Amino acid sequence: MHIEQLQAVQARHEQAGGRRLGSLLWWSLSSNRISHPELEAMFEQNGLSRDYLPKAVKPAGAFRRAWRHAASGLASGLMLRRISESADELVVGLVEEHPDPTNKDLDYRVLSRISFDKAEGRIEADAEHSVVEEVRRLYRRHLDHSTDDIRAMLTAFLSDAGISLRESGGVYFVPARFSTTLDALCAVVEAAGGNTTFRLPVLDTPDGRSTLRDVANRSLDDEIRALEQELAGFDPDSVRVSTLERRVEAFDALRSRVQLFSGVLSFKAEAMLNRIAYLQAGLRGQLGAKGTAVPTPIPTPHATVTPYSEAAGF
Repeated sequence: MHIEQLQAVQARHEQAGGRRLGSLLWWSLSSNRISHPELEAMFEQNGLSRDYLPKAVKPAGAFRRAWRHAASGLASGLMLRRISESADELVVGLVEEHPDPTNKDLDYRVLSRISFDKAEGRIEADAEHSVVEEVRRLYRRHLDHSTDDIRAMLTAFLSDAGISLRESGGVYFVPARFSTTLDALCAVVEAAGGNTTFRLPVLDTPDGRSTLRDVANRSLDDEIRALEQELAGFDPDSVRVSTLERRVEAFDALRSRVQLFSGVLSFKAEAMLNRIAYLQAGLRGQLGAKGTAVPTPIPTPHATVTPYSEAAGF
C-alpha cells in the first residue's frame, strides 16, 4: 500500500470521529541550493517560526570555502595561496609554478591577486583569469544554504517536538499539537528544492498509544544514557566551561521533551526526570567550581500518567 493510500485510510477514520494522536514523519532530501533571503521569504509566507531558520552564511566564511574549493580543481602548475588577511580584507594569490630543470629549482609567478572586502562582500582582482571567475562563482554558491541546512531545520524542529521511532533515526513521531508547525515546515522544505516529506496521521487507539509509549520510553532513555556516558568521560580539569553550559542546556531541552511525551502518551516519567535533575546538578556543580555563575534551577513538576485531553491540544 502506498503512502497516499495509507493517508487516505487514516483520513477516513479521522472523519468518522477518530482522534488524531499525531503524525509519523520521514523525508527524502535532494541537492539543495537556496539563498538566505529566499528561505527567509518562505518562512514568512508559511508563518513558520524563525527559530528554525538557519543563520545566514557569513560572507568571509563563504569566500574561504570558495577559494579552497577552487584550489582543489586547478590545472597542473596552478595554485591558490593565501597572501594576507586583516580585519577588513583577505587576499589570495593565483600562483603559477614552473620547474627549472637547468638549475634544479622551481620558479613561481603570481598571475592574479584576488581580494575580498569583508565589509562589502566584494571580490576584486588585479588581473582577470578563468580561476578568478571560478572563485566568484563558487563564492555565490557557498553563500547559499545547502542540503545540510535543510536537514538541520528538520532536526531542530524534532529536537523540540519529535521522537525517533528507530534507533538509526529516519522516522519520527510528532504529536498533534504541532501539526500546524509541521505542515508549515514541510511546505518550506519541499519548496526549497527537490525534497519530499511524508506525513502519516496516527489515530489515538489503545494499541497505537501503547506502541508509541514503549518506543518513546526506550528512545528517551537512550538519550539520557548517551548523555550519562558522555559526562562520565569528561575530564573535570580540562573540559571547557562552554561545553558544560551547552550540556546544561541539552538537559533542559531533554527534560521538556520527556514532559511533553509523558503527557501525550500517558506514561510516568518521575524516574527519567530525577536522572536528568541529578546529572544536571552535577554539571551545575562543575560550573560553580570553575567560577561561573550558576543559575538557580527552576523546580520541575514530576510528570504523571495523564489521560488524553482535547483541551490541552494533544
